[in-house]
Amino acid sequence: MNQKILVKRISFVLLLLILISFPSVAFGAVTVMPEPNTDPELLEVVQKVVDSFNEIVEKKLNQTFTRDIKIFVCPDRDSYAKVLEKEFELVKEVAERRAKFSDGMASVKKNIVAINLDPDDIYDPEYHAYYTTAHELAHQLQFQLSSNQMNKTLYWLVEGAADFLAAQIVEEIGYQSLIDWKNFQFYIFRNTSNYVMPNQITYIPFDTWEKFIEDQKYPYQVSNLMVFYLVSKTKGNINEAIVDYFKLTAGDGEDSANFEKCFGIKHQVFLSDVSEWLAQSNRVLGKLFLDSKGNFDPIPAISEGFYRSQEFFQDNYGAYVRSNQKIDIAPERYSFAMELSKGFGVTRAEAGKIGMGHSWWSNKNKILMNLDLLSDCKSRVFNTAMMMTSQFQNQQSKAKLWDNITWFKRGMAHLFAALITEQAEVNTFEFYHDSWLKEVKEKEVPIILSDLRSEAEWDQAVEKYGVSAINSYTALATQLLMERNELASFSVWLSGASKCRSSNEAFITAFKISPEDFEIEYIKYLQIKKLLPLD
Repeated sequence: MNQKILVKRISFVLLLLILISFPSVAFGAVTVMPEPNTDPELLEVVQKVVDSFNEIVEKKLNQTFTRDIKIFVCPDRDSYAKVLEKEFELVKEVAERRAKFSDGMASVKKNIVAINLDPDDIYDPEYHAYYTTAHELAHQLQFQLSSNQMNKTLYWLVEGAADFLAAQIVEEIGYQSLIDWKNFQFYIFRNTSNYVMPNQITYIPFDTWEKFIEDQKYPYQVSNLMVFYLVSKTKGNINEAIVDYFKLTAGDGEDSANFEKCFGIKHQVFLSDVSEWLAQSNRVLGKLFLDSKGNFDPIPAISEGFYRSQEFFQDNYGAYVRSNQKIDIAPERYSFAMELSKGFGVTRAEAGKIGMGHSWWSNKNKILMNLDLLSDCKSRVFNTAMMMTSQFQNQQSKAKLWDNITWFKRGMAHLFAALITEQAEVNTFEFYHDSWLKEVKEKEVPIILSDLRSEAEWDQAVEKYGVSAINSYTALATQLLMERNELASFSVWLSGASKCRSSNEAFITAFKISPEDFEIEYIKYLQIKKLLPLD
């Protein structure tokens, strides 16, 4: 045999033996399975996370993802519920309930994931697709590390670690920084006093976790902040410590001992320390951060509105807005619309329409102001006070408190803003009161408060009669409510009344009159003012 051929054959055999002796670790194949009518652009986002996941996990955690996974991507909650029923084999009633409270789910036994791209409170569909996909794949990695032994793990760490890894993946892809994600967790947390305690989310079934979500106790945000606190207490690489923890859960070790071994602190001590840290974090005064684009200086007026609002809330209700406020300022309508379409999950067509009639726009912890419609100091202070009041309302009371009473929420924002602007000595309350009367009289708004109960009804009325007329109509109603009950009654509404079972019951508790009877009183008031014809 030719010597060269023999050498080549020997070399090939040696190479084959080496490959057999030291096998390479195969990456898991993740297959995306879109349900009918799934948005193709959001589907691309899901695929982008899938394509990046292994590389980022190897970089951040020094691990390789070896599981073969199927991801079912659903365009809405109905299709999501059907996938949970069929693929996850959940009972229909359970699947439908899970679909109401979850945006994604991973199966520990079936190596499948379901993503719901239609959550009720979605405000940035692209970010949601990035984050939820990464979060559910992170759970699959946890299952892999623990050899599916997830029944004895700390539940807060399971969810918090999945969110923490998802945030790192979204940052690596280039969509949102980790610090912005952290700030958002603090924003949500500081807008509630009703959060779940750390020791309540240690060993719990999913049904209990689901109940905490339903009761707006924010278990995800608390878990995420617990992980951030754990970062400060862990010596060494936090990602490596998390990997070690999930690997240890596959063994026979006791879970609190595993926690101490990986993170260097007893779990009970950690729970006590982090509970105090969370309590202190929720007592801080929110700060203002402004980003002004353009050759103008609106900052003094906006700062005045911010700090005067904090004084007003503290003086009248013994509380203040705790979350930091980041306000971006657009110099004119075009840039306002462009910013809306880039960072607020608003389509370009919607953004252009919003830019024509809205002086500011808010989504969660992001606020954008339109200076085209805020040309002077008075309007800037007033609108900042309105934004702050909206944040204060969300912080002090549950969202369900405002069900079927949108007119009151909007009216209170205008009333408080007028009072705060007068306190800032840049305008008088009388000026706003007179302008409300004039607006209602000129527009002859032929609606009643019961036509403005839901957000949808509010939007329809604004579309028909104009935002200024509807704002004035509800501001006058809220002023009348203040005059008959005094400003202190709003404190009962914002705090104690939140324990009531419905907004109607809360209204009666705070103001000693039903919404229906108050509406009759308000109509009589408008008739006396000659803003409505007599019956």
